[in-house]
Amino acid sequence: MLQGHALAKTVRQWDLIIATGAIGFAMGIAGFAFLGLDGIFQILNDVSTLAAAVVLSVTLAFAALSIGALIVLAQERRRNGWQILRLTT
Repeated sequence: MLQGHALAKTVRQWDLIIATGAIGFAMGIAGFAFLGLDGIFQILNDVSTLAAAVVLSVTLAFAALSIGALIVLAQERRRNGWQILRLTT
């Protein structure tokens, strides 16, 4: 019973990750549509090198975190599924 609850809890977390990814994607598209490619590069050229590096680093860190979260949830789901299979056999 505990493993079934853990599996259901993991499945519920997929919705959150997919929803936050979709929101981030929509915000990126909206920013691109609002500023355009030239506007984005102009902003990055106007700020200091350190600020541009921080912005790009944070963006890449969030991308890596989201990919890592998907991998961890997939592993957790697989592990919970194997535990349930072991209990039924």
